[in-house]
Amino acid sequence: RVELAWEAAHAKSYRIELSTNGNDWTTAYSTTASAGGNETLTVSGDARYVRLTGTERATGYGYSLWEFKVFGTRDGGGGPEIPGGGDLGPNVHVFDPSTPNIQGKVDEIFQQQEEAQFGSGRHALLFKPGTYNNINAQIGFYTQIAGLGLNPN
Repeated sequence: RVELAWEAAHAKSYRIELSTNGNDWTTAYSTTASAGGNETLTVSGDARYVRLTGTERATGYGYSLWEFKVFGTRDGGGGPEIPGGGDLGPNVHVFDPSTPNIQGKVDEIFQQQEEAQFGSGRHALLFKPGTYNNINAQIGFYTQIAGLGLNPN
């Protein structure tokens, strides 16, 4: 099952595609008449990867989703272990207001990215709810920043 929550800029036509290796894709669902909003799709197949490919816009503003949820069962193992341990991996950095030297870590990540802007390093900076005073996060090509929780400041 796949659940989509579209913004107003949704796809009129799209495909849900599945892959076991990230290279070879098969179409598990397609439509040419999506009305947008909230959609629950019946999708079946074996896959490690799931993607949505938009083929026609409903508006002139591209495609925009609030949520893309994939439900299923996990059989036969979980693939390779993520380097660095943990579920998020070594390049996902979660901060809270009590984290020491946040600015130093953010600067270090930017310096790595600035010198290799088209390299393979990808970093996510995630901030738990709280007050962060005077953090200057320079975000590069492969760096993302997000606030976590209901009301991040």
